[in-house]
Amino acid sequence: MLDDKDVPRGSTFHIFKDGKQVFEFPGAFAGQPACWVEAVAFDDLNGDGQTDVVMAGKCLGAKDSYPANAMYVNTGKTFTTKEAPNEKLGVFNTIKEIEAYVTKNQRMFF
Repeated sequence: MLDDKDVPRGSTFHIFKDGKQVFEFPGAFAGQPACWVEAVAFDDLNGDGQTDVVMAGKCLGAKDSYPANAMYVNTGKTFTTKEAPNEKLGVFNTIKEIEAYVTKNQRMFF
């Protein structure tokens, strides 16, 4: 019943610069269908001078939704993400909470 063209089920996430796509985020929501982005933050969370990306999202229906969050590390050439640490972000509901956790647990994400 899943249709890749059905939004949000088939949603993809990108960064555009000057009207051109420069990056597509891999593995948003660990492949879970029926998820959507609620907030995105761009910040250097490990002090390396590269802007990292935090994505806060929700999955399933509005009544039974649960957080599905992700941290994308800027390597200078691309962004990477780690599924296991991202799973630990599922208890947070705000960007501020996610960023605080990532900052305290940098070894897990960077």
